Amino acid sequence: MVLWSLSLSSLPLARADGTPPPLPGICSESDRFGVAVAGWIGGYDVEPLHAGWYHNFTTSTSPPHPAAMRYVQTIRISDDGPFADQACSACPTWQALQQMAQANPGSLWLVGNEQDRQDYVGAAHYARLYHDFYTFLKAEDPTGLVGIGGVVQPTPIRLQYLDLILTAYADQYGQAMPVEVWNVHNYVLREKRWYEGCPDCWGCGIPPDIPADTGQLYDIQDHDNMGYWTWHIILMRQWMRDRGYRDRPLIISEFGILMPEMYGYDYSRVRRMMLATFDWMRSTTNPDTGYPADGNRLVQAWSWYSLNDPAFEGWPSWNHLFDPTTRTMTALGQDFAAYTASLTAPFPGSIDLSPTSLRHTPPEPESGSLVTITVLADIHNGGGATAGNVLVRFERDGQPAGQVILPDIPAGESRVAGVVWPGLTRRHLYQVTVTVNPDGQIVECDPSNNRLTAPLLATDIAVYLPLIRK
Repeated sequence: MVLWSLSLSSLPLARADGTPPPLPGICSESDRFGVAVAGWIGGYDVEPLHAGWYHNFTTSTSPPHPAAMRYVQTIRISDDGPFADQACSACPTWQALQQMAQANPGSLWLVGNEQDRQDYVGAAHYARLYHDFYTFLKAEDPTGLVGIGGVVQPTPIRLQYLDLILTAYADQYGQAMPVEVWNVHNYVLREKRWYEGCPDCWGCGIPPDIPADTGQLYDIQDHDNMGYWTWHIILMRQWMRDRGYRDRPLIISEFGILMPEMYGYDYSRVRRMMLATFDWMRSTTNPDTGYPADGNRLVQAWSWYSLNDPAFEGWPSWNHLFDPTTRTMTALGQDFAAYTASLTAPFPGSIDLSPTSLRHTPPEPESGSLVTITVLADIHNGGGATAGNVLVRFERDGQPAGQVILPDIPAGESRVAGVVWPGLTRRHLYQVTVTVNPDGQIVECDPSNNRLTAPLLATDIAVYLPLIRK
């Protein structure tokens, strides 16, 4: 899901029916939908949203995955550094980043958040930061994907800023910038350089390194203008094609209505805009600029802002799906849930393998304190097609401990894989890991959920402590 002249080996190339997945982790139409979270997602019953992913504008070593939602990591950056232990003062330390990458294989990493406005990083410095993070993350986890931070809106002046970044990267490193996922935010906001006493400098300002004082001079009532909103994305896809990135996915990691009701943006108006954007992104294709691996669709995945932020810059708004105080779903959240309810079926031809539980049979005594047990793993196929010759590999305390090939796992069904372990010490605590499809021979729509780790106590009395997914 990216573009340029480098290898695409980290991307799934085809489902069982030969159709490429739009993005890793997108196994159904509802998986395209995501949410941007203000703070922590814990305590919200997000299951009814049927969303496939979320982010909260930061990084995490152990992010929760409610309703099996994928977590997208966002590295916040600043226009300083490098320092001895981190790339910039706002960046995570290299040690912390290593731990996060190793604990969350297959993650999508976004470098920066609105580097044109919030993080506000110059083009040349952003190119260096991106290079350093890309190189580091791919070394720690080759299965992970690295994407660019989202500009506020892909207008001409902000595409000019992205051009400066691409040029700076090529000048510094002698090659095209290896963006595996293109990412933008998409709002309709005024672009005017701020100055003291300016009466109409609201909006998103001017990006770094851009000499112009104005860009798109939108009005407040343009904020939900679908003509402007869709024009931005059309421009972005044309820009990607013209720079050789057409064969990369495009996601919108933040969009919504920021304006409060005092400007006329009441619930019905926000609802109308939200549903219109969903319809447009799901249906709009272009044979010249769309992503070929996704039927030339312009946008592959998107995340609504927000799950739980009831105000923007202090002004109450209607864009949140949950009330942050009561944790109950709002009317807009119910609209979101109703829209996605019919979109949860796995894509035809898709395969999504995952170990769902680990257990073992009662120990059979050997000599002395030694016993034999059989370790059993339930392997589920959440995709839409049968998976054949599924390899399941077991490890004990980090060492290989047997493998099994399951002849087939039909769509929506589970099979049991088991290995016999003799010579275990009774009441000794072992660490067990089961990995399905460890060599990636079967192309899956979500290869990030193939591993399960749990402690095993070789006794009749206690079996397992809580499972830890990796």
